[in-house]
Amino acid sequence: MTLDLKSVHREVTPLMARAEKLAVKYFYQGIKKEFKPRESISTSVVTQADRDIEKLFKTELKQKFPQVGFVGEETAKVNLKEYNWVIDPIDGTYNFANRVPVFAISLGLWHFNQPVYTMISLPIQKEVFYATASGGVFKNNHPIKPRRQAKLPRQLFATYTGVGANSLKLKLFEAIGQVAVFPRYYGCTVSDGVMAVMGRSHVALMVNQGIWDIGGILLLAYETDTYVEFISPPPDFSRKNIKDTEFTLVMGHKELAQKLARKIRPILAQ
Repeated sequence: MTLDLKSVHREVTPLMARAEKLAVKYFYQGIKKEFKPRESISTSVVTQADRDIEKLFKTELKQKFPQVGFVGEETAKVNLKEYNWVIDPIDGTYNFANRVPVFAISLGLWHFNQPVYTMISLPIQKEVFYATASGGVFKNNHPIKPRRQAKLPRQLFATYTGVGANSLKLKLFEAIGQVAVFPRYYGCTVSDGVMAVMGRSHVALMVNQGIWDIGGILLLAYETDTYVEFISPPPDFSRKNIKDTEFTLVMGHKELAQKLARKIRPILAQ
């Protein structure tokens, strides 16, 4: 089976616009936070916006593409197929619920273990990115050139997102500080990935993330020649428990990402 990615893009574009409107409405009117069970590897916070946006994508995409599986952060059951949607309705939920404007909506389409289409929205910044495999990346419908690995400046800008105990986070943050002067923690993996892809940061470290956190951003990285190195095993959709699997990776400037990965591996192995 082969999906027409142009048709996918035509269908996804208005859906993302509807999702953005929902997110912005909830963001400005305020929304109640709820906390998930401790055993969930998903973020501990969820809101009605997460549920409503995921329901919108799930309902519409299943109707338009019934042959495609669906993996959503808020959807318990996973029915994997040859092609699979990977959805994060609100990445950066804790920011979102506290009216901190650093959050994203992420949609990825995977064919077996390869991302083939993605659309990511940063609603407050009014930035929408989409990409198709071998088709390049577009920001607000304008093409983005592949990033060039320019010489690194003396003052390096790094971002970090991670799930785990505070003791682990402190060790990781210290390791990042050894390779970059300005490590930053924004609490939104997708936004961190966009910054690395766009060259706004030099490297992004993503630790113990769900497939929904990275399911959209990876194709942006691949299509802009942004270096990606998995410290964990990469996504494998032949595994039925992919929703319970955590992923750790670095992306950004190749030299810096490789250096950071070397420092991170021993810490995670402890």
